[in-house]
Amino acid sequence: TVQAGEMFELVVRGQGLPADVIGGEEWDWMANDQVPRRGRRTSQRIKLVREAETCRDAAASEVRGARCSSPDLCSPGPAAAAPDAATWANISVVGSAAARHYKVCYCVGECVSANQYLELPGMLTVGMASLQFTAASQLLRGSMFDLVVAGLMQHETMVHLTQDFQLACAGPPVPTFVSAGSPGPWSAARVGTVVTIPVQVADSPASAGRFLVCACSAQGCRAAAGGQAGVLVVGLAPQDRLPQVGPHTMQMWSCRAGYPCRIDVQGYMFPAHYRTAQLFLAASCSSTPVHSTRYVKNAPMGSLENDGWNYLYSAAENTLAFRVKLVTDVVPGRYAACLRSDAGTEEVGRVMVTARVDVGRRFELDD
Repeated sequence: TVQAGEMFELVVRGQGLPADVIGGEEWDWMANDQVPRRGRRTSQRIKLVREAETCRDAAASEVRGARCSSPDLCSPGPAAAAPDAATWANISVVGSAAARHYKVCYCVGECVSANQYLELPGMLTVGMASLQFTAASQLLRGSMFDLVVAGLMQHETMVHLTQDFQLACAGPPVPTFVSAGSPGPWSAARVGTVVTIPVQVADSPASAGRFLVCACSAQGCRAAAGGQAGVLVVGLAPQDRLPQVGPHTMQMWSCRAGYPCRIDVQGYMFPAHYRTAQLFLAASCSSTPVHSTRYVKNAPMGSLENDGWNYLYSAAENTLAFRVKLVTDVVPGRYAACLRSDAGTEEVGRVMVTARVDVGRRFELDD
């Protein structure tokens, strides 16, 4: 059991776990610059999911310090690793009005697929937050609302809002929130352990975001929990939402050479000419493809379902689904995923191509 909002270490114990440092460097293939990083070789990852989820699902969004960009890709590796234990440091979980339970999922090897994560015995329990806030459920720019903070200690006399970043309540007050003409910190009359502060949100698109509600004293600050996300959320007004057409960028997939793979390119309002799109993998979108799909010309979507692989299988307003089977001699590594259509060629993300995963040793996890 850990306390909500407080940093803790998570230790996975077993036998034969990866623990070596090779040349004082680790290869971080997720880094954009692809430069070897100094540090421990980290061929293992963890993921925390809520009690009702499985290890194939996305990580819990309220977890800090062990992040996942998708159900398949998580970081960082352990801060310390030995043959019988791996330790992840500086992990925290945003609290809620009730205790929550989480499954701990563990992966060893090149962790690029959600199927590789194994549920560890036991459950991580995060206690209810002792400091909580309430506010209007749907806040937009220009909103006026009452911020109620409950559970204050006697010496906590000041409250402010700051950007949500790793529970860093030491951050400065956000200038787009004002009470009595000041962006904070604010002090107000208390009723027991509760304080109510009227807050005005600036009428600007810059007001949107996720924010921590912080209570402070001379000894330091701590974050209050509240709302569905555990933090204060200010959304965009309808007039602030710019229409985005075409694929999203910086997407990530993983495929295994010689095996079927489905690559779903996410986007928004794909126009009709994307229905004849081609996806190819290459070192860059201006270089020679190492693998590509076929164009589907004048054929209804799905009509080629039994005609092998490597084609655009289906197209919808928000998704282009490609069926891919990489040849076995594709060199494992990270490749640009390039989408070619009548609109031109653009990079939409990266594909991590793996061969057979073999860490070269047996490992056992404690019960």
